[in-house]
Amino acid sequence: MKNIYKIFSYSLAMTLVFFAACDSPLQDEIDEIEESTAIVKDIEYTLTDDDYGTIDDECECSGFGSFNTEDDAKEFIPVALNDVFPALGSGSSIIATYKLYKGSSPDLRGDSEAYTVTSAEYDELGFTYGNFSSLEFDIPLYADYKWPNAGDGDYMDITHQYYNGSATVTEVSRAGYTVAYGWKYVNILPDADYGDYFGESGTDFSTEDEGEEKMPVYLADMIKFSSDGDIRLVQYNYDDGEDGDVPTLRMYIFDDASWLLYNDYYQTVDQILSFSNDGKDWVPDNTIKYTLASADYASVGEAWATKNADGSTSISQYGNYDLTLWSDDQIVESLNELMLGSSAFLKEVGQKYLVSYAVWMPGAGTNSKLFIYDGTNFVIVEEE
Repeated sequence: MKNIYKIFSYSLAMTLVFFAACDSPLQDEIDEIEESTAIVKDIEYTLTDDDYGTIDDECECSGFGSFNTEDDAKEFIPVALNDVFPALGSGSSIIATYKLYKGSSPDLRGDSEAYTVTSAEYDELGFTYGNFSSLEFDIPLYADYKWPNAGDGDYMDITHQYYNGSATVTEVSRAGYTVAYGWKYVNILPDADYGDYFGESGTDFSTEDEGEEKMPVYLADMIKFSSDGDIRLVQYNYDDGEDGDVPTLRMYIFDDASWLLYNDYYQTVDQILSFSNDGKDWVPDNTIKYTLASADYASVGEAWATKNADGSTSISQYGNYDLTLWSDDQIVESLNELMLGSSAFLKEVGQKYLVSYAVWMPGAGTNSKLFIYDGTNFVIVEEE
């Protein structure tokens, strides 16, 4: 019996040694099989709350469901992609939508400038009649043209000609720079409305918070036709106990039925990054972000004067694509033509551009399209 037991023990030991010796090459073979059967796909994906939690375990940079910087997003989004898409292999690509923290509501604590629009500037920006006609669109357009690298709290007073529907008058309008949305037209509360509408004895509110709380009711009464996502930057005065009539800014967003203060809920914006799989990791690809400038809209308007007369007039005047006048195919075609005709865009096979452009839906907005250069044209990266 002892001999049988010894023989069994020896055989078992030799078997374990054999498998241990074969473990390394066997694992290599398994890895090779898994790599050879990896799925190759191009997809779009929006990060979920669970994804931010997974990422935050690695970097402590997304605990609030957003990233503070694009660099953090580039470095750590692959953590979530590996977790969600373990079967995707080399050659796959993902267009990932994530939330970027953009800061709190704007103020008037930055630098300021004052400009008077010249005849040459009206012409250069495509205002053929030498005046503005839509303050919400034209004032930010001009501000971005004059001060493209502004920072939070910067503001600009612009003297300009304005067609009010019956006559052209000279006005001074203010633009304020917001971190999340760039330049916005500032709706300054008229002095008369403090008494006539709010029942105040002077031209200010007693506190800053009082104005903040009352402005949504005022906006609902003053702006009769609003679309979901509309934004208004409002300036009102409050009494600080010393100087009185201290101006401050608040930004409000129309959320389907009411005006809401731009608060924590709105302090993030959706951003897009493209990643490609190199067989081991998800790496940010070569996508260059480009936002259409005023000269680009003017160029599109000129190029499409005969192919889309109404759309041409609109984009030249307002600096955006009116989606009631432009089809998606026309937008893609016009952007391709713009990119091909401009030396600002690299014509290298495989080069990608994420192009952002202003739209009117009705209601102001921003759309983006991802293009890749195929050697002849800039073509859309198709959604999966």
